[in-house]
Amino acid sequence: MGVTGIDRLNLSAALRYDNYPGVGKVVTPKLGLIYAPSPDIDIKGSWGRSFKAPTLFQQYNSLGVTAWPAANAGGTGYPGTAAVLLLTGGNPNLKPERAETWSATTALHPRALEGAQLEVSFFRVFDRDRIVAPITYLAQSLSNPIYANLVELNPSDATKAAVLANAGAFSNALGRTYNPADVVAIVNDNSTNASSQKIYGVDVSVRYKWSLDKDRSLTFNLRGSYLHSTQKLSDLQPTTSLAGTLFNPPHVRANGGLIWAQPDLTLSTSLNYTGGINDIRSARTARIGAMMTWDLAATYTPHVGHGPLRGMAFALSVTNALNAQPTPISGLTYETPYDSTNYTPFGRVVGLTVSRQCCAHGAPLPDAPTSPACGDMLSVSEPSAERSRDIRPDDLLRLRDIGPRWRPSQEVFSAISPDGRRMAFFLTRGDPQSNLECRALVSIALDGKGKPLILDSGGEPIYDLLNIRGIASDYGYP
Repeated sequence: MGVTGIDRLNLSAALRYDNYPGVGKVVTPKLGLIYAPSPDIDIKGSWGRSFKAPTLFQQYNSLGVTAWPAANAGGTGYPGTAAVLLLTGGNPNLKPERAETWSATTALHPRALEGAQLEVSFFRVFDRDRIVAPITYLAQSLSNPIYANLVELNPSDATKAAVLANAGAFSNALGRTYNPADVVAIVNDNSTNASSQKIYGVDVSVRYKWSLDKDRSLTFNLRGSYLHSTQKLSDLQPTTSLAGTLFNPPHVRANGGLIWAQPDLTLSTSLNYTGGINDIRSARTARIGAMMTWDLAATYTPHVGHGPLRGMAFALSVTNALNAQPTPISGLTYETPYDSTNYTPFGRVVGLTVSRQCCAHGAPLPDAPTSPACGDMLSVSEPSAERSRDIRPDDLLRLRDIGPRWRPSQEVFSAISPDGRRMAFFLTRGDPQSNLECRALVSIALDGKGKPLILDSGGEPIYDLLNIRGIASDYGYP
């Protein structure tokens, strides 16, 4: 820039306005700064606020009711046949999630040491009204007073009947015939807005690449992070630690490795460290040990113009070479016997891949599209004058359908607006060329007037993450 002490200076600002009918209006700002006093160092900073409306799944997922032994919910002094009704599912009264984030980063890349990089980042995230299940440990539902406002003791027969009448699905986990007279409490674990969640962390990365000659290099990578997070679910509940506890990220993670690269061969090795955590589900805290795995990989691509190896590629990988195992934990029958959020149950895994690039007339075949063509989700084809033909498999794949192709019994794929005037639903169609799916969120007027509107569309969705006692799976809708 020609100014002493300023090699580069970038300032950015953004403002976004959202209006979600029935949810709310919000303006979210964002600021960014990149300052480089010299070509050897960058100082970066950012601040912003964000807003996330509850999804249709979070709001309108049908109510699930499970009859559960009272002893499993922490009940004491009850008869052996005592049971509770556990309520899970959506909540139409959810508020939007809001967050404030800021980060600061210093990046060093000295010219005097070519190939060296050091980056240190500090970040903070403050969430309000985060949508969560309010009971962290269901085994303490009846025994821990912090859950008192979520438990109705000695419910009347009318209340029990009303709960079952409103249930979208009922599950009996008692191991015997359900008897309403055995129910001593109703536990409400529906989705709710947490009071607050705070996350602080530091990320550090070091990288150095030795260029041995014009074709060969050796790269060293080291990355580490420290995370501290707390959460307050309700006014009755205290602020509790998240990071470093069971089924939550550990305080410390680290990864380091070496990569040897030359035109036809790449060799890599890495060590992965996941810190230990505490199991605080009972009065006596149990320590879950850290886990370290060692991975190896090799890729060989012969650079030959003719012969059987032309276009061939060979890849060998060894994951968890030392066969490390996670520390086992005790739990209920449906809980994993280890912390599935942080540790892998797989032992040593050896993989070998052999591939060949196919060619047509000496030229590589064009790559398949990486995203589906979804511009015709509401289009109507004009009658064709061409001669009729037989139905092909591609025609069936392109048929549009309301709702997902995989439809669980409790899944919600349509909803009526709060004013009762419009309906929203998901439209699904396959795209054979990309081997992906097109999805669209469509809104129509219930009085039959006006054209359907596409509110959002795209390819493969980003699913909500459902975590039941540590068993995480992609579920729900964007």
